[in-house]
Amino acid sequence: MIQPRGFFLQCNSLSNNLISDVKIGPAFDPTVSNRPDPKGLTKYKALWDTGATSTVITKPVVGDCGLIPTNLARVTSATETRDTFVYYASIWLPNMVCFPFVRVLEAILSDKYDLLIGMDIIVRGDFAVNNSLNVTSFTFRTPSIDRLDFTRPPQRPLVPLVPPKKKTGRGKRKSQKS
Repeated sequence: MIQPRGFFLQCNSLSNNLISDVKIGPAFDPTVSNRPDPKGLTKYKALWDTGATSTVITKPVVGDCGLIPTNLARVTSATETRDTFVYYASIWLPNMVCFPFVRVLEAILSDKYDLLIGMDIIVRGDFAVNNSLNVTSFTFRTPSIDRLDFTRPPQRPLVPLVPPKKKTGRGKRKSQKS
């Protein structure tokens, strides 16, 4: 049985964007070749997008990784339908879990991130978003090991995700009675 591996990321406040660092390299077949060392791969910013069916990368990422298009695919976004290049890449998550052979599409994205992690990767595990204490966090683990059900009460008491602010000691001292 494969051991589940996950990661947890927290923003500084509420956020509409779930962004993590990932590494990307050429696709490989783990049954034929050894797993490459991710240390030599470039780190990119990835937006986790449950509205995206497929994982999407930008042209600069394609160039950096030396990816070669395999064919064209017709894609539909919120604003247009067009043909785009299809590539195969390996994607390394923040916890160094690797998806070695991912079909990715090329597109122009915001300059805030280099790729979209789509449902093609998200469905390979468990994914959850939390906004407790006005701080957005998200977590992902693979493989999926349990059903998440928010209609059941929590099994343990809720604890703040953000540590309380430390006192600086500059306030008024309480007088001591003798």
